Amino acid sequence: MHIFIEAWNANDTWRGLSADERRAYMDQVEGAIAQMAEAGITTLGWGVNDDDTPMRADYDFVAVWQADSLDAIKALEAGVEAAGWYTYFHQVNVRSELRPAADVIADHVAL
Repeated sequence: MHIFIEAWNANDTWRGLSADERRAYMDQVEGAIAQMAEAGITTLGWGVNDDDTPMRADYDFVAVWQADSLDAIKALEAGVEAAGWYTYFHQVNVRSELRPAADVIADHVAL
């Protein structure tokens, strides 16, 4: 299984849109999420980053996705970019194939 984690903040371009423009854009995002689900890309959830999180990353929002293949995750990434998301949000991403903890711990030891 592969995961894709996004963390983002709204930028000035987003803040410059009217509430109606923001709602219309997010309506399109919701439609895209439904299409991704049909393609086997699961949204595990979206959230607001808690202010009191220890070692908090300086991003306000997060989303976590999963898919059975790297190709599906890459399709998600391409869809995010094609949707113009990065026009409105400053974002960082994390992508990984999930593996047993012992295997990743061994990777740490091998450094």
